[in-house]
Amino acid sequence: MYLYVLICTIIPFLPDTVKGKQRILFPLPVICKSVCLSAICISRSFLDFFSWVCYPVLRGENMKILQFALGGNKTNGYLVFQEDGGECFVIDPGAEAQKLYEKIQAHSLRVKEILLTHGHFDHIMAVDELRNVTGAGLAMHASDACMLQDGQKSYALPFAGRQAPFHPPSRLLQDGDKVSCEGVTLTVMHTPGHTPGSVCYGGDGVIFTGDTLFAGSVGRCDLWGGDEDALINSLSRFHAFPAETRLYPGHGSSTSIGKEIRTNPFLCR
Repeated sequence: MYLYVLICTIIPFLPDTVKGKQRILFPLPVICKSVCLSAICISRSFLDFFSWVCYPVLRGENMKILQFALGGNKTNGYLVFQEDGGECFVIDPGAEAQKLYEKIQAHSLRVKEILLTHGHFDHIMAVDELRNVTGAGLAMHASDACMLQDGQKSYALPFAGRQAPFHPPSRLLQDGDKVSCEGVTLTVMHTPGHTPGSVCYGGDGVIFTGDTLFAGSVGRCDLWGGDEDALINSLSRFHAFPAETRLYPGHGSSTSIGKEIRTNPFLCR
């Protein structure tokens, strides 16, 4: 496809005769369309390359964060660590375990624990494979633990075709619990609403919000265990954080507490 678009882009600018043969003249709309298509294809190729190879290292006040858009649902998975060669957390490995593992190795990291923000299939599909290759434990809120054993509740069966249950978590979390690896400590915030056991992980000036809070929106409440009243109550907790606190959601771009309080209709009402 790229070769075809490139040819279509170049042809209109060739001389009227090439090797003695008359060139077909292309109208201006065709030229413009070809140029635009080439620009789109080149841009997408460029972005695809950097999304696979050159993940930028984001930062909290005392931590490094690698963000990945995983699987068909583009679920945000995160590697959280203080320095290369140390321990790390993996948050929400929703797919593409090999991609995650390659980055773990590239930074010489040891996975201390896999942390789940909730139990939906697009946040858990790479959990078992990653546990097998790293030997890491798995932590999630107690109220969502049943979703690993029930493909209907996690939607792993209808949307991903997985019938086998996942291995159970090695640790069940509650509100206020601390999770720590070398140089990084996060506090568990139980934020039910999207699911009964949805949690956020906060610390060092950042919060990993899962599907509780997005840039400009919130997680849906019409799936198993969803509760709109509980979600609204959970969202009220974010007003207690400084405006500059960075939010890293389960889908889409990062944002800040201040921006969401000003612009997110679910927080500013």
